[in-house]
Amino acid sequence: MSKMRWVALAWFLAVGTVGVDGSDARAGGEPCKLATKGDSIVSKACADPKNGGVGGARKLMKEMLKVVNSGRSEKLECTACHAGVDDNRYDTLTKDGRDRFKAFVAEYDRKK
Repeated sequence: MSKMRWVALAWFLAVGTVGVDGSDARAGGEPCKLATKGDSIVSKACADPKNGGVGGARKLMKEMLKVVNSGRSEKLECTACHAGVDDNRYDTLTKDGRDRFKAFVAEYDRKK
């Protein structure tokens, strides 16, 4: 097989596994460490066998953030609950992160 075909095959396999947008295309993705119990919509997103895991939870929470921030003068950001901006798994919370999360979900439920 020519070198060009090997490169094309390698690229195709890489895109098929990771996806063009960089998200993990394999079922479930990287597992959540925080929202693993309970019946919140975030816990359900984490547990979703098809689109779950960290990627599914992150996508859902960003959508929730848009709803919660609509009409607010002071916008919430991920760092209100999540500590460590370099924590791309979002599994480290601030001291009051759990309480803020509960309030966040309640506000989302009111606005949706």
